[in-house]
This record gives sequence, C-alpha cells and structure tokens, in this order.
Amino acid sequence: MIELTDEILRKVIKKRKKDSYKGTYGRLLVIGGNAQYGGAAILATTSAVYSGAGLVSVALAKENHGALHARLPEAMTIDFDDVAHKGITTITPDDVAVAQKLGYVIKLVGDVREVESGISAEVSPTFLPKTHPLASVNDVMNAVFVESIGIGESMYYGPGAGQKPTATSVLADIIRIARRLSDGNVGKPFNEFRRDLPLANPADVKSNYYFALDTPDEKGKILHLSEIFNSEDISFEQVLQQKANGTTARIVVITHAMSKTQLQAVTEKLEAAEDFAVVNTLKVLSN
Repeated sequence: MIELTDEILRKVIKKRKKDSYKGTYGRLLVIGGNAQYGGAAILATTSAVYSGAGLVSVALAKENHGALHARLPEAMTIDFDDVAHKGITTITPDDVAVAQKLGYVIKLVGDVREVESGISAEVSPTFLPKTHPLASVNDVMNAVFVESIGIGESMYYGPGAGQKPTATSVLADIIRIARRLSDGNVGKPFNEFRRDLPLANPADVKSNYYFALDTPDEKGKILHLSEIFNSEDISFEQVLQQKANGTTARIVVITHAMSKTQLQAVTEKLEAAEDFAVVNTLKVLSN
C-alpha cells in the first residue's frame, strides 16, 4: 500500500486558477428519481461537489429539495419531472445488432449540458461509439464523463453504491458531524455559489439520432424518406437497409446533429406517413 504524502497530493490535486468560475471544471448531473430515492442522490451529489466537480446539478423530486439544500446549499436543483427520461424497455435485439454493425454500443446515459438558453438534462438509451470511454463501462460499474473548459475531458469510474460504499459515506458524515459538535460550529459549505437553472430551449439542444423504420419492400422508399427528413433540414450520416422478408424492409438511419424541435417535427411527419412505421428512435453520441 502506498502512503499518500503531500508531494503525491500536490501532483494529483491541481490548484485552481484565480479567474475560474463555477462550471470551468465541468458540469455534472445527478439523477435522483422519485421522492422515495432522494438519499442516494444527496450522497452522490455530496461526493461530486467535494471531489471538485464544477457545476453540479441534481434532478430529484421537489419533496427532497429541502433536504438536499440543508446539507449542500451549493447544489443546483432541477425538478425530476422536468427531465426527459426514457428507459431501456423499447430496445430490441435488432437495435443492439445494428449498433454493433455500425460501430456502437447502447448504454443508458444521463446527459446534462449548458447551452445559450439554459440547462438541458435528459436520461435515455444512447448509441455510444465503441471508442468512447463510457462504452467500456459494464456490469456493476458506473462512470461520469465530464467535458469542461478547465480540464478538457475526464472520467470518474467506480462501482455502484452497494453496502460498503454507502456505509463509508454514512460513517464519513457521522465523523464530520462529531467534529462540528466538538468544535461548536455547523461548518461552512464547500462552495456557496447558487444560481437559477432555466431549462434550455429545445431548438438549442442538438444531437445525432438513430431511427429504425419499417416500410413496404418497394422501390422509391429511401428517396421518400430522404424527402421527409430534408423538409426539416436534416441530413443523413449513415443509412442501412436490412434484408427484406419479402413484404417489409427495415431501414436504419443515423442523422447528423439536429435540434429537439426538428426531432419532434420529423417524428410527427414519419408517423403521419402511410409508408413508414417508426420502430425506435435513440440519441447518438457522435465521435
């Protein structure tokens, strides 16, 4: 076992620049779920703030906002109901096979980003390039990938909150409370900065998307499909037509970046078209 010395810590813990601001060292989103599961979100948020993450936002039920701010007033809060969330039940074996063929894996990803109009937060199954660090996170392991001005790209990786990690956090809290009682103070927040969190305009939030569509096995269908997407100023990055069964063909499209407004508009047009049935739509993290 290596003993942690001041010299080692000085190499690992970098002194922050005097002109840095909240967000310079990354933006991180913790998803807390409904009112019954606020405790785990509060523990995870505390770990994120004390580990040095820049702007930490928490999506959790309004009933738990008070408990979070009593412990960690510097955390930014978002109502869980305002976060777009989608589970993995819609993913089919065909989606997984197509992802592998095109060089992706599918992971459930919580994504938070800041754009000009505000904060965008979403949890959804996502196509990740196999070369992306998050693509290698498997089994009980979790990871947080951060892109920021101050440190570029970094990833924090470890097991989920099982018995020992949770017990360690609880014990650390007890020790901290005991120290504060002994010192006769209530302590001071790690960072007292707070600000409102306006949600972003959907037109400002852009991503690549995967579409799986069924269509009659007839000529001209890909041309018709491209006309629908072109009407919303959306271009294709990859197009794949799987082998037809004689009557129906499966067309898979990965688009270039488009806004959520465009996504909604083109999805409505596809659902209204008699020639196409939308099987699935997933977000794609581009290289």
